[in-house]
Amino acid sequence: MEKEYLLKIKKELSKYQNIPKDLYNYIENAFKKDAQEHLLPVIAIKKERKIVLEKIDNLFKEASNITKLSPVDIIKALDFRSKDTSLGRIDAVFAELRTIIFLSNLNLYNIIPLQAEKDEKSADFIAIGSSDQYVIEVFCRISQFPPQTVEELKKDLETNKILIKPLTYEDDLLRDYINISKTKKHN
Repeated sequence: MEKEYLLKIKKELSKYQNIPKDLYNYIENAFKKDAQEHLLPVIAIKKERKIVLEKIDNLFKEASNITKLSPVDIIKALDFRSKDTSLGRIDAVFAELRTIIFLSNLNLYNIIPLQAEKDEKSADFIAIGSSDQYVIEVFCRISQFPPQTVEELKKDLETNKILIKPLTYEDDLLRDYINISKTKKHN
């Protein structure tokens, strides 16, 4: 059953030219480790799978057009490792992709994902707006996992702006971080 499921997912993913193979590798690793993350239950449902994969494909396509990097290069630059199935890791990648689009919509340009040096932390992006250069760190809020019932799963899918509404800014950035940043900027 496991092999059949993974083959089905691999076949589905091959229909989307902008989704890097690393995402399938992540799904396979998460499935085998029985990782508690959000993407697996959603793509297990055929009806939702198509919607979600189209959204993911579109995120990679838009981010690729903005950064002029291939989806494969973007996912590498975002420090994504398909073996890292820790809770929230895939959500963080989607938040970073949406942030690229959001920054572009704010008329920032030369948006460059920053790959951290080994065992070091680094900001996620640099971008230019007007004559200023910005360093951007992305924060991602994830839903509670696992949903307790099928109804809660459906509700979570409907309200999961990470996948359903990819340009929702307030859902990714923590409001207190925004307020703290504004306070620091004015001081």
